[in-house]
Amino acid sequence: MRLHNISDLAVWLAYLAIPCVLLYFARRRRDLPFRHVAWLFGAFIIACGTTHFMGYYTFHSPVYRLDGLIKAITAVVSWATVIALIPVTPRALAMRSPLELEREIASRKEAEAALQRAHDDLEVRVRARTEELAAANNSLQEEIAERRRTEEALREGEEQFRATFEQAAVGIAHVRTDGQWLRVNRKLCEIVGYTREELLPRTFQDITHPDDLAADLAYVRQMLAGEISTYSMVKRYFRKDGSVVWTNLTVSLVRHPSGEPKYFISVVEDITERRRLEEQLLQAQKLESVGRLAGGVAHDFNNLLTVILGNAELMEMEEEALDASVQESLRNITQAGEKAANLSRQLLAFARRQIIEPKIVNLNDLIVSLDNMLRRLIGENIELVMLPEEGLHSVKVDPGQFEQILVNLVVNARDAMPDGGKITIETQNATFDAEYARRHEDVTAGEYVMLAVSDTGTGMEEGIRLHIFEPFFTTKEKGRGTGLGLATVYGIVKQARGHIWLYSEVGKGTTFKIYLPSTTDERALASASPLIKDQSSGSETILLVEDESAVRALAARALRGRGYTVLEAINGEEALRVVRGREQEITLLVTDVIMPQMNGKDLAERLQALHPRLKVLYASGYTENTIVHHGVLEPGASFLSKPFTPTQLALRVREILDNRESRT
Repeated sequence: MRLHNISDLAVWLAYLAIPCVLLYFARRRRDLPFRHVAWLFGAFIIACGTTHFMGYYTFHSPVYRLDGLIKAITAVVSWATVIALIPVTPRALAMRSPLELEREIASRKEAEAALQRAHDDLEVRVRARTEELAAANNSLQEEIAERRRTEEALREGEEQFRATFEQAAVGIAHVRTDGQWLRVNRKLCEIVGYTREELLPRTFQDITHPDDLAADLAYVRQMLAGEISTYSMVKRYFRKDGSVVWTNLTVSLVRHPSGEPKYFISVVEDITERRRLEEQLLQAQKLESVGRLAGGVAHDFNNLLTVILGNAELMEMEEEALDASVQESLRNITQAGEKAANLSRQLLAFARRQIIEPKIVNLNDLIVSLDNMLRRLIGENIELVMLPEEGLHSVKVDPGQFEQILVNLVVNARDAMPDGGKITIETQNATFDAEYARRHEDVTAGEYVMLAVSDTGTGMEEGIRLHIFEPFFTTKEKGRGTGLGLATVYGIVKQARGHIWLYSEVGKGTTFKIYLPSTTDERALASASPLIKDQSSGSETILLVEDESAVRALAARALRGRGYTVLEAINGEEALRVVRGREQEITLLVTDVIMPQMNGKDLAERLQALHPRLKVLYASGYTENTIVHHGVLEPGASFLSKPFTPTQLALRVREILDNRESRT
């Protein structure tokens, strides 16, 4: 019995322990889908344990009702557990066995390992791809940056091209192959005088000078045919105002990648001013060359004329011994000689070798003094208008030469108006600035006095204007002019350091403008020389040095005929030998200027070193720069221009000996 009780108590305690474990398990495994079964099973175990406890309890205190109630409850719980286990049983049966779980776990581990390997591989691939994408991104960023730099460079290049195109100092144009302007820059518009909007609808043929169009188009055809790649030519365009502009044109051709012509690039340089300066320079050089030749010819010519005129005068002195026919011949010789002498003076004036005596004068005063003479020259059918400017500056010019300038210009103006017209003589003060001097050959900046002589005559064509100042060039009929009038004017103006320009238009008239340097020196004109005495003879000793034997013989004869003692020498060295020991006897040295071995000035200086009171008279038809500088005599120099007559020589010698002129 005791064992029975102890066993019931032990079972009851075990039944109490089992539910605790089940309840702990169910509490901990909340994820199990059949936890309620564990709760019911725990309740069933407790009920069973309570049944054993009641067996123990009823053994000592028989309480069968309570025991029956407990057993009823146990039965209910047991059946509830059975009922709960019925749907759970298939699910429990479906649960894998530990071996299967181990296999699944092993499989899962293998899958996890494979997955890890795949993950690692994927990470490597992702890392590699990421690096590739990063590299591609960097490359893309660099490409974008490079493209931006390229675009910026293109934009800068385009801006530079546009600036170069628009701001270029020459005209630039893109021209279609048919001649239509595609693009023109500002300078080209300035050159041809059109706005961009006016020029673009036109073709280059529309504004090309007809004389240049054929050559231009021939070059274009050659270029389109591939025979040449570029060409240059001097070409004239018509400006919008109708005037002609000279240009230097250079053309190249742009082609498509296929080789087909695309458009022309034309570079146009305005050379109008350069051509004008080149023509001025060429004209000046030509005139200078002709002037040198004329001066050299005049030198020998004057020696011959001195002999001719001198001997003619000596023969006329013996007029009573000559018959009428010889006297008439002598007069003809003298007249021809004087005309030749005048021609020689004109040549020297053109060559700027004429000896001048400039004085400070006012051109208005000189023009007024010539008014009556000029009106007689032009006749009644021509109106003469004078427009002198008040306050005109003074100039330094030879009055006789200025008279020659004015007379020549007025006579030419008269001859240009055979049916009458108007001549206007105008004076003005003028200023040439540095920019004007830069654009005009041989012009010095400064203050000038302008003399303009205008006519309403026939005008001149360009071909005549280019040669108008050349000696012996004339448009007059034979016998009416020597062709030296304007050449003389040109030489006189240049010798006075002035400038002369011609403006002429056919059918409208001509204007000559002369600019002479003004002077601020307002000293009065030199007083006139004393009247020359008729007495030209004397008894002094004169040293005559002349390398031309005929001239020397004539001069010696003329002077000896008036009572002078004459020592002759052919050159300077011989003169020094002739006068050796007789230096003090000689009162006057009459010498040619240009001689071989020793010129006249050097001879005078050597003789005056021995005889300081010796007076000197220079005689020459061409002096270069020995005693004359720019045509002006050195101060104190006495000069007799060839050709001269015996009377002129004798009077000049007497003037010097009588102290009317100081010695050299």
